[in-house]
Amino acid sequence: MDDLRTLVEAGQFIGAEGLRYAYDELRRKGRRIGGITSWDFNEPWTNGAGSYLVDYDGRTVMKYDFVRQALAPISLTLRYDSILYDPAQGLNAALWLTSDAPAPVSDLSWQWIARDRRGDVITQAKGSSSVLPQQAIPLAQLNIKPPAQTALGPILVELQLKDTKGALIAERLHVFGSDNAFVWPFDGLLRNTGPDGDDQALMASGPRTIRVLWIQDADGERYQDVAWSLRRFGIHSTCIPATPEAIEKAAAGLAKDYDAIWLGESDYKKATSLAARLGPNSFAILAEAVAAGVGLGVEGGWGGYADAGLEGTPLAAALPVTFAASGNAQRRGRSAVKVTNATHPLVSGNPVSAFPNVSGYNLVKPKDRHDVVLETAGGDSLLVASAQGKARVLAYTSGIVGSNGWVNNPMVDGYEGNNIDWGWSLESWDGFPFFMARLLFWLSGASNDVVSGFSLPEKDKRLVRPVGRTQLEAHRGPVTTDGVDETIDIQLKNTGKMTALFCEPHPLLEYRTDITILNNHAFVPSGETRSITLRASIKPGLSLAQIGWRLSCWNADDILIQPNEDVLLSIGRRDAMCQDYQATSGTGTTELKGNRPDCSLLPWLLRGPGQLTRFSFDVSRPKSTREARLRIHTADQDSAEGPLIEASVNGDKFEQQLKPGLGIQLSDPAHLAFPATAQFTLPAGTLRSGTNVIDVRVSNNSWLPGMQWIYSTCPMAPDPTRSVDNKSKGCPRSRF
Repeated sequence: MDDLRTLVEAGQFIGAEGLRYAYDELRRKGRRIGGITSWDFNEPWTNGAGSYLVDYDGRTVMKYDFVRQALAPISLTLRYDSILYDPAQGLNAALWLTSDAPAPVSDLSWQWIARDRRGDVITQAKGSSSVLPQQAIPLAQLNIKPPAQTALGPILVELQLKDTKGALIAERLHVFGSDNAFVWPFDGLLRNTGPDGDDQALMASGPRTIRVLWIQDADGERYQDVAWSLRRFGIHSTCIPATPEAIEKAAAGLAKDYDAIWLGESDYKKATSLAARLGPNSFAILAEAVAAGVGLGVEGGWGGYADAGLEGTPLAAALPVTFAASGNAQRRGRSAVKVTNATHPLVSGNPVSAFPNVSGYNLVKPKDRHDVVLETAGGDSLLVASAQGKARVLAYTSGIVGSNGWVNNPMVDGYEGNNIDWGWSLESWDGFPFFMARLLFWLSGASNDVVSGFSLPEKDKRLVRPVGRTQLEAHRGPVTTDGVDETIDIQLKNTGKMTALFCEPHPLLEYRTDITILNNHAFVPSGETRSITLRASIKPGLSLAQIGWRLSCWNADDILIQPNEDVLLSIGRRDAMCQDYQATSGTGTTELKGNRPDCSLLPWLLRGPGQLTRFSFDVSRPKSTREARLRIHTADQDSAEGPLIEASVNGDKFEQQLKPGLGIQLSDPAHLAFPATAQFTLPAGTLRSGTNVIDVRVSNNSWLPGMQWIYSTCPMAPDPTRSVDNKSKGCPRSRF
């Protein structure tokens, strides 16, 4: 991922897609299921990821909106095996109708439309149906074959369900990526500002593919996960257990069916060694495959090499290293990694620019020192690769995948309990799939150029097939109230050719967690309009209209809906304070002009009477005759003496002293603290028609950081003078 925002949005989408499908599939059981519940609705800890629908601060995330779609009383859903499709075969799925409505519903109209990444309709269908309570009905089969020019996707499938009067009662968007060896399947969803290309010409170039046999002694699922991720590089994998029966069954086709063999980590938890369980015939079969030209890679691990009993087997003669006999295994702990041959295609260029430390490794000796490609900080061999007749062989003395159970290693410190998992550091490295692709392609006999071509993708150079961008118009409707809640509707109109993806409103001036957003993460087909409704309790402070909104969309420019005209002056945002301001604490006078000045021009700390902040802004004649209110929100205060805030408005002086705070943000601006609010009510006549000037300082020897200034006309409900949320207003904070 190129940045944090992209990582957040991509992670939200994957989580939302998975949860929605799980709920969909359970509901498709109809009367055979009694109920559904999720593991966690909200997140009580400050975790960065999880299956929660509401985050730690109380904000609903994309998973919430997708699950809401899945739990609609009457729902139109898709059943499919994977969100990846074969570009040669197209996308296959089944359309289902499910109902938990209390009564039968008839004359429902359904429709699905499949579009390519440029917004062109590939195919579509429509029909009608009726449904009974707790009934699940298959409606249609979808076979979507995109045009050759856009075969690599993504494909967008829009589902729509209407009642007998034509009113929309359910709608959703599914996105599918292609399982291919050319581009990342979903990369173009968020990286969509670059030029598109012709998939037909790209696919005609035909990437090289190889066939790999994975022999697994430890938990097989770990290697299957790795094999799955390597399909992207044209690596077709077959996984078999490390048993004599499985190896003997594969023996006849080893030389013709596979280009490389990977012998995985020996399972140290089993009572006997790998060699004892496989027997000499299995190793003879593997040695014969090497003699026939099939590449062989052997992985280490806690039970590897010596403990696996490989010494003295036919396989040992083919390997480029020697090691002790069984029972005399030597292991080493955590170590940094050094490249000993930077020109070798296995390690040249990008993947090893920051090779991770290994958490442990087996002690072996190279048969030829020139074959060592990677070694540890102490000079022990980590990766040794050589030619063995017509084949290539390599030995990697650590693990390649994690989660093989924890093993005790007293030689390693820095871990609680001295417990380590040898493969975790490598598998969690962002270069892991590229490194593995190099190992396997090198074993297959590929050229140096092909092998070294697998590199960490560079942000501005990697091949991307972007979804088309579109244009949106946004209009905020009037505020409506019912005495308890206030509601606004934001109308989004798509004036471009491409479907607008996952539109989401974000507050400009103040983040609130009490807002219900209906149709959040909406999609808007070309030429159509959708409404996003925001509803919240009427409470002291800014109204929904006064907050202002930024509308984001994955494939369109952001749209700003400015705070309404009652907000005369605003700077900063209450939940994202110090990080948005000037990094220096500032001295003397800082002058800012305009109704919405840039907070990055304002020092993050206001300290003592010698520092002054001056705002100049214009007010219309009607607004100048009204009473007004100035609020200054702070993220922390001096712990010894509360700041005495002096605000001079067009020469009229107002003062308020805040209580002492935690005092931590003077040395650590990112630390959560005790926020507070100073509020000044300005009588009618304080403001002037035309230019107004506010001077603000701390008139005692105290300080306050991370200020947000809100200057608005009345009537407005008064704010409390101090925030009651002592954990959520510190700085810096980010919202995407």
